Amino acid sequence: MIGRMGPAVTLKGAVVLITGAAGALGGDVALRLASRGAKLALADRDEAGLDRLINDCALHKVVARKFVVDLLDSEQLLALPDRVEQTLGPIDVFVSSAGIEINACLHTISPQEIDVQLGINLRGPMVLTSKIVPGMRARKRGHVVIISSMSGKVFLPAKSVYAAAKAGSLAFAHALRRELVGTGVTTSVIAPSVVMGAGQAHRAMLGTALDPKKLGAVTIEQCTNAVLDALDRQLSEVTVTGRPSGILTAVQAVWPGLADLIIRMSGVDQFGLVTAEKNGRR
Repeated sequence: MIGRMGPAVTLKGAVVLITGAAGALGGDVALRLASRGAKLALADRDEAGLDRLINDCALHKVVARKFVVDLLDSEQLLALPDRVEQTLGPIDVFVSSAGIEINACLHTISPQEIDVQLGINLRGPMVLTSKIVPGMRARKRGHVVIISSMSGKVFLPAKSVYAAAKAGSLAFAHALRRELVGTGVTTSVIAPSVVMGAGQAHRAMLGTALDPKKLGAVTIEQCTNAVLDALDRQLSEVTVTGRPSGILTAVQAVWPGLADLIIRMSGVDQFGLVTAEKNGRR
């Protein structure tokens, strides 16, 4: 956990936009925020998944609306904030939870797969934030939470494009936070390791000999707790991992060659390679 920036966000009655809401992590965050009385704008391209989530949120007797959107469609992307605000009112909190990961060696990745990973993991959050933040600045309040990844801190083979996108999202969140000092608007970035029960990385591990504990895998609940912690404590960054990571990320920054050795000796480098092999992408 890094840096407290100000008072906690008041979630009761707050309008919260969550992208990737039909996913396991986005859905869990939505339910926790529903339990806190937030008004939810749930965005995803999976309409059936959004419908199920809306029904679950109804148990908390809160306002929850679905917004079916393809974040790779620029027109739909740009229109989303206005759609939300016309329906629920000004956005108080934006949680960028949409993500996609393709574990593959670069020579097997198509230009379209590069565009998809950069579009969902980096361009989408940046464009949406650029549309949402002006209103927050005018109201002198608001919070943006970007779900990034440890892949943006510790760079593993067969994850080059994904790592680049997630490193970019980390840089974006921190640079924007410094840009917004004094405006009443704050940002947080969450950096989890492999999330069991959520996402492509978890599914890719199934049927392999990879040990989740060795990879520092975490649960959906731990990641959701990190998001709530960031909002409640106004934290600039929350790292969520099942094993110590601070030393390795520091070594990565100052002595990449030594980081290479540590990564190979720990076996962490096998995560991307084994999953790429499984998919015929090595």
